[in-house]
Amino acid sequence: MWRDVMLRGAGFPASDLTALASPALAAAADLAAGGDLTAAADYRHAYDRAVDDLRAGVARTAWSPGFREGVLWQKQAVVHHHLDKAAAGGPRNAQLAALRKENAQLKRANGVLRTASAFFAAQLDPTRPR
Repeated sequence: MWRDVMLRGAGFPASDLTALASPALAAAADLAAGGDLTAAADYRHAYDRAVDDLRAGVARTAWSPGFREGVLWQKQAVVHHHLDKAAAGGPRNAQLAALRKENAQLKRANGVLRTASAFFAAQLDPTRPR
């Protein structure tokens, strides 16, 4: 229904609106609506790609001086509380950083466990001289 409609407000460059749309996702949604399981899986992949593209588009727009200026004169708190977070990548980047930190901790713990198991395996080795 809204496939060909775009709205924009003052300070929001019209060219940035295309970054907030995903024709590939719309096409995948149309196919998935038919109930085909393969199309539904394709839709999930298209959705993930579209989310990443949308986040990148929002971050670019949030850093845009003209957009920030247009929002700033209307609502300063929006710039400081929302646009700065969007420009930084928002919750997905925070989640990714947390997952990377957890991964590093798990790798360290795995290294400790490997060292400990090698030590105890050597202690139990009947061919090891005492």
